[in-house]
Formats: sequence, C-alpha cells, structure tokens
Amino acid sequence: MSERDSIIREIAARVLDIETLEALMGWPSGWTAFGSVGTEWFHWLRLMRCELSRLG
Repeated sequence: MSERDSIIREIAARVLDIETLEALMGWPSGWTAFGSVGTEWFHWLRLMRCELSRLG
C-alpha cells in the first residue's frame, strides 16, 4: 500500500456519518433528513396552491 493510499484511508476513517453527528450534537434522530415536510402548514400550503391554480 502506498503512502497516498494510507493517507486516504486515514482521512476516510475520520468522516462521521449523519447519525453519529446527530448524536454528538444532541439532535433528535433524523433531524437532518431531507425527506418531505410533514407539518400542517405544508399540507395547508399545498392545498391552497391547488385551489389558487383553479381560480386562474
């Protein structure tokens, strides 16, 4: 193994996955997920956009 390969492996071993980072920061699990928003505001906004598009 070359010195370059060992350096790359060492750096890659230091990278944190998102679950570990959330735990270290004290955030709830899944807090940083990119999923769709599931709040009431989101559902209302989607409904209003649909209704407004019917008007014009």
